[in-house]
Amino acid sequence: MSRKRCFQNDKVNELNKAYKASHERRERNRLLSLKLVICKGYTVEHAVAITELSQSYIEKLICMYHAHGLEAILHKKQGGNSRYLTFEQEAKILEEFKEKAINGKMVSGVEIQRAYEKVVGHEVSNSQIYYLLKRHNWRKVQPRKQHPKADPVVQEAYKKNR
Repeated sequence: MSRKRCFQNDKVNELNKAYKASHERRERNRLLSLKLVICKGYTVEHAVAITELSQSYIEKLICMYHAHGLEAILHKKQGGNSRYLTFEQEAKILEEFKEKAINGKMVSGVEIQRAYEKVVGHEVSNSQIYYLLKRHNWRKVQPRKQHPKADPVVQEAYKKNR
């Protein structure tokens, strides 16, 4: 038996064991695509038809597997927590603005965003600030029902002349 064939058998055994041990759907699908191409000798196009992964993704998986081994394929994180600070650190930033709001001062999202960016050290999007406010149960401030300079007498006269 040649050395290359032995090396190929090691990869086949490794992929088969990993596939059997895996219980996560996405991970299992990645391993299946590798098994089909590396172990069974299927073309990438056939693996695409079976696994419904894109051709470029399967080719990328193969390259990653050959370059970095099985660990590069297993346990891929999908999205998740993209916060830069803990809940307590966020609360500490909001404390300053809570005092302002209690004293009747206007608090804007832009001010909070600038303070957050100063702590984090880089720019963040507006949506991240709005998610932060929602996490800390800050409500969106609504406009007043009546303008402070509104004159009720003038309003009543307008209603009568209408």
